Amino acid sequence: MKVLFHTTSSNNINNAINSLKSVGLVGVQEMHYDQKHIQAVPLVLQKRPDLLDSVRRGDFREIPELQREAVNCDNEMLIAAKVFKPDLQIYISAWEGAFVPSMETLGELNSIAPLVHMCFDSSDPPWWPQMLQFEKRGVFSLTWNIDGGLLWPGAWTHPPSAISVHGNWQKIEPFKIKGVTTLTPVDPRYFDGRILPMDFDARPVSVGYAGNGGGVFRQPLIGALSEEIKSFVNRGYSDSGESYREYIWFLQNSKVTLSTPFTGSGASVHVKGKLCEGGLAGCCVLERRNPAVDYYFYPRFHYWPYTSIEDCIEQARYLISRPRLCEEIGANLKHEIEYRHSAGMIWGQVFRALGLNVEVRDGELRIAA
Repeated sequence: MKVLFHTTSSNNINNAINSLKSVGLVGVQEMHYDQKHIQAVPLVLQKRPDLLDSVRRGDFREIPELQREAVNCDNEMLIAAKVFKPDLQIYISAWEGAFVPSMETLGELNSIAPLVHMCFDSSDPPWWPQMLQFEKRGVFSLTWNIDGGLLWPGAWTHPPSAISVHGNWQKIEPFKIKGVTTLTPVDPRYFDGRILPMDFDARPVSVGYAGNGGGVFRQPLIGALSEEIKSFVNRGYSDSGESYREYIWFLQNSKVTLSTPFTGSGASVHVKGKLCEGGLAGCCVLERRNPAVDYYFYPRFHYWPYTSIEDCIEQARYLISRPRLCEEIGANLKHEIEYRHSAGMIWGQVFRALGLNVEVRDGELRIAA
């Protein structure tokens, strides 16, 4: 079986693709549909350094070299599919950008081989009107939500008639699409190969955070913890493969790791991939209590909940003095991820949703007889 990924070049994407490679079933090839955009940006800034602020904002309206006619890879995507002849295609979507392929191109790809829309933020309301258009045009064989949320067009039982997009309510046509919901698939191989503390007590970071520090809630939370918890460590996260390995190593050296469940727009909550990564790293995840996480995990057994910035500080102090409790909760979450939400289990669920007869055996996918 061969799988072709149509994807952007983000490091988060690499982890999702590598999670499939880890299960030992398929041949995998990648086509990066933002490659022309990435190549064009430094050339533009070399000629016009005064455009740096516009590029950082994503405002390309006055930059001809970054318009759709110059940076789209629609034709290259179609050529890649026809040459590779995949059994399955995965489209990892970008919310916006001149490099985003047209619906016509996506529909043509779906006619070559089944095309699955792998969406990292399906619980975020700004995605839903676009999903409605995708459904009307029939461009995907399946929409796959990897954020674990159940309030999205592929999972809800009572479609809403209006949604809030960046604080503004707008009416939408109630609809439901063919979808599957899972947690984020994580490549377990990233967690091997480093010399780590054998004893949980020897982990040097008592409470840590690694990742994007922005957002309406996340930024003040990290600031408050940095001020109130002297042992709190805030580690940045850059977009490179080696940085992801260092990020995992940081989790493996942390007793407690902080997570926040908000979607990109902040309008809803979901299950961050950080919770799965923290679980595989064996650390106690300090997570804001919310229905999406509680659908999969038990608070104070699989993770430790908080409800506000003030409560997060209080709970962090409580956990710092209880390493045995942190170790136990980390072990519980690690077992749950490995037993119910491993990469093999998640990919198997997607393949079965497409009608493929597969089974998971010893952590790997196999075509069932």
